[in-house]
Amino acid sequence: MTEEKTIYEVAKAERLGVVNFEEYAMTEQGVLKQVQIIQSIMHGVMKQDEHYGTIPGTKKPSLYKAGAEKLSLTFRLRPEYEIRRSDLSNGHREYEVVCTLYHIPTGQSVGQGVGSATTMEGKYRYRGGEKVGTGQPIPKTYWNLKKTDGNAAQVLIGGPGFSVGKIDGNWEICSTGEKMEHDNPADYWNTILKMAKKRAHVDAILTATAASDIFTQDIEDMPEVIPGAKKEEKNPEKMENDVQAFAPTPETPTERQSEKKLIKKHDKGMAVLCPDIDGLRPKTDCEECNILAECAVYE
Repeated sequence: MTEEKTIYEVAKAERLGVVNFEEYAMTEQGVLKQVQIIQSIMHGVMKQDEHYGTIPGTKKPSLYKAGAEKLSLTFRLRPEYEIRRSDLSNGHREYEVVCTLYHIPTGQSVGQGVGSATTMEGKYRYRGGEKVGTGQPIPKTYWNLKKTDGNAAQVLIGGPGFSVGKIDGNWEICSTGEKMEHDNPADYWNTILKMAKKRAHVDAILTATAASDIFTQDIEDMPEVIPGAKKEEKNPEKMENDVQAFAPTPETPTERQSEKKLIKKHDKGMAVLCPDIDGLRPKTDCEECNILAECAVYE
């Protein structure tokens, strides 16, 4: 009985003990060294648009799956995944993943990350939406207005159902085709599982290596967190008046042009939703991919 009481008192004392964080804190030199290692790997090993890339509307580069794997290799981190599946209506599915990173030499847990993906996301749920040229030129004020007030810019080209596009080498106002819902969400079950796993891994790497000041989470498919992507809706009459206040300074949005071409290729079966970069990739690039053998979206 005395032995049991002694054990209990010791355990109780340990639970109430004061943790001296400074005893385990890294030194200033240690923190600087870790940052330098990340920056050295970024500039010496990683390649832009393969391991990381800057998404339009953001300031910091976004860390891709391949880049997260390089940092995992650098710091000797082993991921383990906890996966939860939710079956939704009409054959849709959602995966939620928790990634825990372990330091390989010591076995110590060093960080966690979370990620989810679902076939209800727009790029998996819908197809179509092709653009058809109207022959109407784009107002010169459109490009500047789009940067500051997307709603007013949309009104300028005709409102909902219209967008801009390059037809036969000329920019013009286009009517947007109607999007259609995919009739078989199961086609993307494996893809969204890999997406959720990748997102959780990237999140865990950024957390464990404290690299969020260098990289951001992969956000090319999250426009709600991109500054300027969503604006507060305004009164339609005021939007019409605001249109007149901007001076003409046209520009050519090359990033959007490339994205539109990839969307068209995807609709024609010439591009795939690549789980490695979490975005569209031409099939002609897939032959050099290092995960082609296990890719579920390449046919």
